[in-house]
Amino acid sequence: MNLLKSAIQYELDAFYAQLQGRVVPRREITQSAFTQARRKLKYEAFVELNDRAVAAFYADAPIHRWHDYRLLAVDGSGLRLPDVAEVRQTFSHTPGDVPQGRLVELYDVLNQIVLGAEFSDEEIGEGFHAECLLARAEKGDLVLYDRGFAAFYLMARHSLQGVDFCTRTPLARFKKVAEFVRSGKREDWVSILPSAKAKQDCLRNGLSIEPLRVRLVRVDLPDGEVEVLITSLGKRIPAAEFAALYFKRWGIEEAYKQQKCRAELENFSGKTVQSVYQDIYAKLLTLNLAAMCAFATEEQAQERTAHRQLDYKINRAKTLAKVKHHLICAVLNMKDRLQSLLNWIAQDVEAVRPGRKFKRHSPGNKKPGFHQSYKQVA
Repeated sequence: MNLLKSAIQYELDAFYAQLQGRVVPRREITQSAFTQARRKLKYEAFVELNDRAVAAFYADAPIHRWHDYRLLAVDGSGLRLPDVAEVRQTFSHTPGDVPQGRLVELYDVLNQIVLGAEFSDEEIGEGFHAECLLARAEKGDLVLYDRGFAAFYLMARHSLQGVDFCTRTPLARFKKVAEFVRSGKREDWVSILPSAKAKQDCLRNGLSIEPLRVRLVRVDLPDGEVEVLITSLGKRIPAAEFAALYFKRWGIEEAYKQQKCRAELENFSGKTVQSVYQDIYAKLLTLNLAAMCAFATEEQAQERTAHRQLDYKINRAKTLAKVKHHLICAVLNMKDRLQSLLNWIAQDVEAVRPGRKFKRHSPGNKKPGFHQSYKQVA
């Protein structure tokens, strides 16, 4: 949970120095002892701790909403795993390349909380994981999906559970969508029919195969491209608001960037399959706790910047840097240390500049990994 990035022995020495208030670290726990102890720890412990933290947060916090909806997004991302024999035997890979895993998350884009995550081999599709994660959503939620999730089966699952959705769809995925685009209409209500495979999947899992009544909304992009959104939302939400709504899905893309670049999610502290799962779910738990700390300091930061021309928000990147060592110490010595940490977090804010856009750069195949033998020293 301490966002391990460096050599394990250094991490252990530095952490215990913080815990015991020493200026200069000394050896308390050896790397070998740590390695042996973690073999007894199930990664599901971090999943359960995250579930409890998330439940407590939503029970008490005055969270940000969109038209009274808790705004969630589902998306997946590939993870480069340690290139060692045990991991290669468990996760698929092409000859000459490192093993790959797939992480799919259910993410609150307005409050920056991971409600749940599914990690597996890349051969397991994102749609299956999305269905598993949907069990964590509830009535009053609105789930945003990219076009890879536009499927009759998933929409039928939403209908059964009573959870609203908004999905970008490929223009040729459904016949009714293609007809809608040709019509030139801005919005319309249509009935989507299941394909033969969708019928089989629905019947096998107890879902209705009756046509789904959905709303189509056309979005014209500045470059002339046409997007179509499929949604269960009714007329209460005007069609003109859907472009801005769908843009909010970008929050989960930013979350993956923070997880990979700031928290170094692919910088694994062990070479076993068990350690891979431990690292992923422990870091997601810590990222959630850091987001909750930032949320708790928002009002304090806004009071300090009320006289300024622009609105300000907590700098999340600096928050993540500050929780190293201090968050775990705050958990173990709760009240005084936690309040000191929150006051420190509140000091770093950044201006909110609406309308700023940056070109998305793709690294192609040049993305560097984290070499197991050459981690950063400190």
